[in-house]
Amino acid sequence: MERTKIAVFVDTENLTQWIKEGGPETLLSELSSIGQIIVRRAYGKWTNQNLQPFQGELNRQGFELIHNYHPVSGKNSSDIQLTVDVMEYALRLSDVTWFVLATGDSDFSPLFRRLREMGKEVFGVGPRSPLSESVKTSCSKYVYTDATSSISKEVLRSALDDAIDLTETALKAFDGPASCSALKVSITNLDSAFDEKLLGFKSFTDFLRSTESIQTTYDAANNTWYAYFSNSDAEISSTDTPHNTEAKITTEELYRRILRKKHWRSVPKPLLVNVYKRALSLEALTKTDIVEYLIHDLSKDVTSTDIKKAISILMKARLFTAVPRNSKNDSGDKLWKLENKQHFLQDVDLALLVRLLASPSENNMEPSEHAISELLYGKYTKPELRQLMSTAISLISTKAEQGTPADPNGARDSI
Repeated sequence: MERTKIAVFVDTENLTQWIKEGGPETLLSELSSIGQIIVRRAYGKWTNQNLQPFQGELNRQGFELIHNYHPVSGKNSSDIQLTVDVMEYALRLSDVTWFVLATGDSDFSPLFRRLREMGKEVFGVGPRSPLSESVKTSCSKYVYTDATSSISKEVLRSALDDAIDLTETALKAFDGPASCSALKVSITNLDSAFDEKLLGFKSFTDFLRSTESIQTTYDAANNTWYAYFSNSDAEISSTDTPHNTEAKITTEELYRRILRKKHWRSVPKPLLVNVYKRALSLEALTKTDIVEYLIHDLSKDVTSTDIKKAISILMKARLFTAVPRNSKNDSGDKLWKLENKQHFLQDVDLALLVRLLASPSENNMEPSEHAISELLYGKYTKPELRQLMSTAISLISTKAEQGTPADPNGARDSI
């Protein structure tokens, strides 16, 4: 039986850290399970001192080193040469069905799309960035070059929230329980970079078992695991042992589950602060325009998904004020302006606490100050934290007396 033929192209100048950490060797090992690698090309200006140390190792791994002289300082001609070569191989070697593009440059997006249109399987490799968002949909598989060990806990928690949302979206497309294998295929069709191992799970079923909104069951007759939605109205308890696992969830994880159920999606503090500072300079805009402007402004640092989550948090904290339009006949969306507050993180934490403490109080659970402090963006002394919690509980009581939900899903809460 003839093996699948693969062509690998690496833009070294944009992925020097990945190469330094042994990324190409790991990539080749993974590709060996897919088929036979018949083309291995690495592009760069090899007289560059940053690239010279990699030549020997890449050569031993079978890469042909393609030198590109840059006639103009600051201009990288390697990406043009790589694009030309990829298209030549795609047209000349019709039996090469997999094209692996390891890049870190958004200029390659049209190349990814064209290969997909030609019926090729595309394997993308690159850092977490707007590039990954723009090309993932054109890839059969996408792998991040970021080292998992260097990713902070905050980023991993945010990524876990995204993965859970993605899984729930995929599961809704099935009429009833879905086999876990079919569910994972559906998820990777939505996001080719999905990988439960990067989230800290040994297997896909382990990931599903950790998700409070989903349950799994094993059908011995068909030797198949199935996934389905759990009872969304069931109370969340710290004594729960989901799917017969022995370990009990921590109070902090319990609180995170409650917040996810309340549609609160966390983002790392540096990202939230950065989005807030950038958004302060904006004039009154619609929510869509605010997000689009920040995606363009922060495109080199964060993804659009993270920006949307950050803006949603600021909306939930009511840090945006609606601004009337000048024209009475203008029936467009509302305009919003971000308020300039020195201690805006306290407003964010208060909004978080209102959503969190409503559930424990309903279930007669005693709030844990230590677990709560781990969730907040600001740093507080014990008296300050207790005062903030007291303020949140007062707001919850007032809303209850007024018959208003403690977690309103109004216009400010959605993006």
